[in-house]
Amino acid sequence: MSLEVIASIKKAEKQAEDIIKEAQLKAQDIIAKAQDSAKAELSDSIKKSELEAAEIIEKAQDMALKEADEILKSSKNECLKLKEESEKNMAKAVAFVIKEIRG
Repeated sequence: MSLEVIASIKKAEKQAEDIIKEAQLKAQDIIAKAQDSAKAELSDSIKKSELEAAEIIEKAQDMALKEADEILKSSKNECLKLKEESEKNMAKAVAFVIKEIRG
C-alpha cells in the first residue's frame, strides 16, 4: 500500500474514534439529563402525593368530627328523653316506696 492510502486509513480511523467518543459523550449527557428529569418528576409526584394524602386525611378528620358531633347530639337527646321518662315515674316510685315502708 502506498503511504497516502495508509494515511487515509489512519485519518478515517481517527475520525471514527472521534465520532465514537462524541457519541459516547452525547449518550452520557442524554442519560444525565434523563436522570435529572426523572428525579424532578419523582420529586413532583411525591409532593403531589403528600398534598393529596394531607387533603384526604383532613377530609376524613372533618367527617369523623361531624359524625362524633352527631353521635354526641343523639346521645344527649336520648339522655334527655330517659331523664324525662324517669322524672314522670319518680312520683309513682316515691309513693310506692312510702307505701311499702308504711306497710
